[in-house]
Amino acid sequence: YHTGSGYGFMCAMHIYPALDMGVVLLYNSHDNRARNECDEVLNETINELIDRESNVEVNSFVEDLNAVDIGDPRLKDIIGIYSPTNSPDIKIEIKDNQLIMGTEGGAGPLQIYSRDDKKLVGLIKNRHYLQFLPPLIGKTKGDIRFLTYAGISVICNYHKPIDEEDNPGPNKSEFQKYIGKYHAYHWIKENKHSFEISIENGYICFDSKRCKEYLPGLFFTPDGEVLDLRGDQPKFMNSTLIKEPVF
Repeated sequence: YHTGSGYGFMCAMHIYPALDMGVVLLYNSHDNRARNECDEVLNETINELIDRESNVEVNSFVEDLNAVDIGDPRLKDIIGIYSPTNSPDIKIEIKDNQLIMGTEGGAGPLQIYSRDDKKLVGLIKNRHYLQFLPPLIGKTKGDIRFLTYAGISVICNYHKPIDEEDNPGPNKSEFQKYIGKYHAYHWIKENKHSFEISIENGYICFDSKRCKEYLPGLFFTPDGEVLDLRGDQPKFMNSTLIKEPVF
């Protein structure tokens, strides 16, 4: 699932792997109300197809694969905190000798399988299929492609290590002046968005998402957006951030 908008228009792409289908929605408005009406029509159609194809289960993706034991050293490569765009972080960790995946709102067991090419895939609740991607340049761990039979494909970007493995960052003094709450305008002046820049465990964070410094003062968020702290006024996605007054 991926969306994009601008200049008064919006586009959304949906992938339904188990149904062998993709859908592209084009809107003549970036108003969320128009998007919701279209999504209702799409969801009704997809639910009818799911009922018709109810014999298809996500676990068919792994039925010929070997389950990975909890002691497999490859699990260290996927343990960590991941960041879906505009969604709460997802944590993968080992608890009580079991691999667990979830958010602060709840977690469940995650079963890992090994393909013939030694790459790992995962299955949770027999409804969600995970592909673990190789690390991109400059990253220590890869992202996750999260697929569901019921309708979406989401990339969960690797965010940071779990707490007990997280080393303190550089805590550079030159970035202290940027700490605070900001707002910016997208597309139209009335469309105001609020943000916060902070330093957590020595790392620059944008809305609590840890950023990686690519060049001095130039950062990337986990999902690849740019935070620019090289001038007097910070910029995010090339939009100037306006600092909120502190009373």
